[in-house]
Amino acid sequence: SSNPNLQPSLPPHPQQSLPPSPNQEEEKCYSMVAEYAYQYPVDQNNIQAALELAKEAQNQDQSKEFQNALDLYVDVVDRLRMIRESTTENEMKKNLANTMTVYLERAESIKEAYPGLNPRLRPKNPQPPVGLPPEGYPPPQQQHQQQQSASPPPVVEPYTGRSLILLELKKNRGCEKKSPSPRLFRFSFSFSFSFFHKK
Repeated sequence: SSNPNLQPSLPPHPQQSLPPSPNQEEEKCYSMVAEYAYQYPVDQNNIQAALELAKEAQNQDQSKEFQNALDLYVDVVDRLRMIRESTTENEMKKNLANTMTVYLERAESIKEAYPGLNPRLRPKNPQPPVGLPPEGYPPPQQQHQQQQSASPPPVVEPYTGRSLILLELKKNRGCEKKSPSPRLFRFSFSFSFSFFHKK
């Protein structure tokens, strides 16, 4: 039996006629990703953290804050991929693969509606959000890292794995006159995820 927590319910496909969220300032969007990266370190295989992020991604999506939603969906997929790689249960692997596919397709639909939006990468050593005491976040070894380099801005960590396809889409759209057809892009998703369902 599948875990109901892993079945995402997503808002409708964003319509091209809807304007993107009002003038997304770089700092506002970046700070949201940084805050979640700080509260939920990516090196922890924590399914609950991924579900919290997924819930916030859907909230942002329903509020038509599509840049924030895109950032968070891609982050969620990256985390779920790492959790999936560390589990040995076939049913769990299958549920995670299905969930990752849904979130990637949702991110794809946002990018199709708003080609100018691209996922921002999470910071490698995020600073504590404003007003949040550092006690308890993040784990001690990360806190020690932060003390050594408190002044430089956070270093951006590139995504790996399936979520990289969203960044590749930006490159393809920049180099070619015509954007890749949605059909071809969907095929690449089904190809990427086909091995998830092998026993």
